[in-house]
Amino acid sequence: MISVNNIPHQNCMFLTKIESQPSCRYTWLRNDGVQKRIGHLDLSGEGTFSSTRKKNHLFKKTQSLGVPLVLLEHENIKFKWIILTYEGKKYTTSRNFFLKFGHKMKFSKFEKQVFLPLDKFSRSNAERFETLLCHQPNLFAEEVS
Repeated sequence: MISVNNIPHQNCMFLTKIESQPSCRYTWLRNDGVQKRIGHLDLSGEGTFSSTRKKNHLFKKTQSLGVPLVLLEHENIKFKWIILTYEGKKYTTSRNFFLKFGHKMKFSKFEKQVFLPLDKFSRSNAERFETLLCHQPNLFAEEVS
């Protein structure tokens, strides 16, 4: 087990190795004493977090899916891509795109999450955004209201 937070009774994120796949880890979240597996992290290449979402995971008001903020912001967990499978369809984007265009929310009994509308998921849009970040890293450094 790779612990991201060494205090076992606090809310934390941790990874466990998948023996049959050396570059893969299960991603776990402990929140208010409840431990749940939230996805699968493939550390090969640029890294990919993937997870299957059910109908009850869709935030209907914005037609969006969420990923825990602690996972997206954690510096020691390296991955570039996010693939969420919902209703049999794979929704792909990048971690940076998710953080930039997603909306942070906190619902009671749940951890802080970032929600991205289904219509914003697009590998090609995320790749263009990533290219802009590489060529103009300070362009997206802060939001203007």
